[in-house]
Amino acid sequence: MRIPRLDQRSFDLVFLDPPRYAKSPFGVVDIVHDYAALMKLALLCTNEGGTLICCNNAAEISREVWAGQLTRCAAKIGLNNDFKIPILSGMVLQVNIGKDSK
Repeated sequence: MRIPRLDQRSFDLVFLDPPRYAKSPFGVVDIVHDYAALMKLALLCTNEGGTLICCNNAAEISREVWAGQLTRCAAKIGLNNDFKIPILSGMVLQVNIGKDSK
């Protein structure tokens, strides 16, 4: 199956709520091992000042470990890490590009 190439787009509001594990023509999603890769893509398509809502559907990943993955991922692509607002097994991220805001 040939997958069409899509134009890059960005949004003011992005939901990241992947299943624990899934296999499709687009590839395999395993959030225990690959959440950071999904997070990077979601951050890159969120407009500056936009909101990214993330969900963790893997009970074996603690909130602290998951939050650490998100923080490291954001730092690697040059985003501020002042976005931690935990909500049960999810987070709401305000995306600010550039220097840390204080």
